[in-house]
Amino acid sequence: MLTHASGLRDWGDIATIEGWPRGTRVYEDADLLKIVSKQKELNFAPGTRWSYSNTGYNLSEITVSRVSGMSLAEFTRQRIFLPLGMTHTSWRDDYTRIVPSRAVAYSQRSDGFHADMPFENIYGNGGLLTTVGDLLKWNEHLSSPDAADSELVRDQLRNYQLNSGRPTDYGYGLFIRKFNGAPEISHTGSTAGYTSFLARYPSQSLSIAILCNTGDANTGDYGHAIAGIWIPNPSKRQNADPKPYHLSPLALSHLLGTYRDVLTGRPTRISVESGKIRFGAYSVMSPESPTRFYMDGKAANLDAHGTITFTDSYGIADKYERVTPTTPSPGFLAGVAGKYTSAEIDGEVTVVAMGTSISVQLGTKTTLLLAPVYDGAFSNDLVTVMFSRDDNDKAMVMTISADRVWNLRLGRFDQ
Repeated sequence: MLTHASGLRDWGDIATIEGWPRGTRVYEDADLLKIVSKQKELNFAPGTRWSYSNTGYNLSEITVSRVSGMSLAEFTRQRIFLPLGMTHTSWRDDYTRIVPSRAVAYSQRSDGFHADMPFENIYGNGGLLTTVGDLLKWNEHLSSPDAADSELVRDQLRNYQLNSGRPTDYGYGLFIRKFNGAPEISHTGSTAGYTSFLARYPSQSLSIAILCNTGDANTGDYGHAIAGIWIPNPSKRQNADPKPYHLSPLALSHLLGTYRDVLTGRPTRISVESGKIRFGAYSVMSPESPTRFYMDGKAANLDAHGTITFTDSYGIADKYERVTPTTPSPGFLAGVAGKYTSAEIDGEVTVVAMGTSISVQLGTKTTLLLAPVYDGAFSNDLVTVMFSRDDNDKAMVMTISADRVWNLRLGRFDQ
């Protein structure tokens, strides 16, 4: 669970599908357990993939409480924070508790800044109230652990290996990567209007801790900008930047279009913006040939069937197949309209035809407009829904995928 290789669905995404996204109600551990205990399937078999899931950390918090007989907040106060001198660190186990000197969090909207405080009592996946000074004390201990902790710290910094033997870039709660060729042990974090970054560069004896109270702060970029002052990019020092490869108009036309994640069905568009090839809204694909690309530390290969395979430095692959955008017929839209539910969620999902799109009502509080993306599939930035017939070709089945919930099946019950 601590390596994000459990396959457990993220409870927050399930809560969204139920119509109560995080931030719309106060969640307690009992709510988390109710959601998780209803799940009959995983995103993937344990140990076969990596996907960030808060659920593993929340269940770990509950495990510590049950085994130790005290809350995680009290356990860590006694065993970790006070021994390390982290006197300004505690957990947000009661969102109503007044904490002296606590910074209020904000997020920016069209009319200016608004307070954006996390009001839930679930913690362990986040919710640590701390200071940059205390975080640096924590990093110092990881750099020079005492004898009692040395084995634990060594295990924490070991790359987790999948069942295939392939290592990931994650240990226990920490990314283990490189920055400009130097080892980097780091993690970012965000909750409501708070964002953070903590990193350690052992070869440079350098630690960086950043805490921000605005939701749009990219603390990872801030941290790397600071780290770059001490750890320059070797290729820039040597003027070794490779010459860019330019795709021909024909090769570009073979690349651009809509693709679906083979595992989850989630769509992504490859487009050109300001002269750059973009995968989705943010990532940039750098071509090395008409069929080979580089993006976000991963190599990408385009085969003759229109499937792109992204492979990271550890050999872990993600596949996207090219799909043809379609306009659903009025008959198809009428056929999928209705009510759906599952034993894995509380409540129901209502589908209504809206022109060539659909409106999806999640529970009683959340309604989303989803546009058609390929045959039988509709999507927006939050969720993708796909429609098919059951094994007997009778009842309509809806499959929902979100960022951290894959292929949740719901059956139609209004027929």
